[in-house]
Amino acid sequence: MPAEEDAPPAPVVAYQSDRVTLYRGDAAQLVGILPTVDLLATDPPYGVKFVSKRDARTRARFGPLLGDDGTLDVPALLGVLTRGHLRNRRHAYVFGYRPDQLTEPMQLGSTAELIWDKGVPGRGNFEMPWGPAHELITFGARCASAAHRADGSGKTAARMRAGSVLRYGRPNGKTTRPPTEKPVPLMAELIES
Repeated sequence: MPAEEDAPPAPVVAYQSDRVTLYRGDAAQLVGILPTVDLLATDPPYGVKFVSKRDARTRARFGPLLGDDGTLDVPALLGVLTRGHLRNRRHAYVFGYRPDQLTEPMQLGSTAELIWDKGVPGRGNFEMPWGPAHELITFGARCASAAHRADGSGKTAARMRAGSVLRYGRPNGKTTRPPTEKPVPLMAELIES
């Protein structure tokens, strides 16, 4: 458990209208206080604890990512969040995890592996000859029935069928931004789908 001063800030309502409420916060803190929702989009820590030598200013400004040390069972935590708060047959988007890691814990049916093509190599191990220019996103629709997940009947409508590669340039690496920021057009496409 992180020290009190290391704890992330409490979840906040980032935007609200008569049709939508957008929450921003640590998923672990949303369990129990979040109402039933129609969409879950999250970029949890990946558990890789990678630190680039070139990122000293960013680390100093934003600190470490809580849970990125590999001790947090992200699929289990997301499963609790999904089962308690995501409506049946509603969508979830999870960055950095494969569908097979999330299907059962999150009760997901109709999963797909999406690729965010960033256009240019991003952060990563600068000693490697290849830089990561993409990021994995798992899409799934919550399907509470294990029998329906198994027989494939928890499918979603394909009225907005699109390709699985999403091409959006990553935000520039300014030190005023968190290191894992997602571009607004990418998030808009996920939300609108």
